[in-house]
Amino acid sequence: MASSLNNTATANAYSSTVQIVPALVGARINIQVSNAAVYWRWSLPGYDTQNWQNEEFLFPGKYSFDRTIGTAQFRSAAAGVPARVTATILTRGDIGA
Repeated sequence: MASSLNNTATANAYSSTVQIVPALVGARINIQVSNAAVYWRWSLPGYDTQNWQNEEFLFPGKYSFDRTIGTAQFRSAAAGVPARVTATILTRGDIGA
């Protein structure tokens, strides 16, 4: 079952308000970034949220990554410049894998 974040504004720091925690292990994440650039990070399933992978920079646009994801978070790339993020984490069942 897919888990989503819908047109949510980012802040200067990572927080649980701009976070997706799928019910099952994610296999793909689709991301749309609007208005400004963001950084995003994810954790592997089965680990606590202190096990974040390296953050990645995303310009405004649409992205799709095939990764095993436990949790994903987003933050503004420039302080005080919020972006809007829409993201969906899909499970293997969702994508037919």
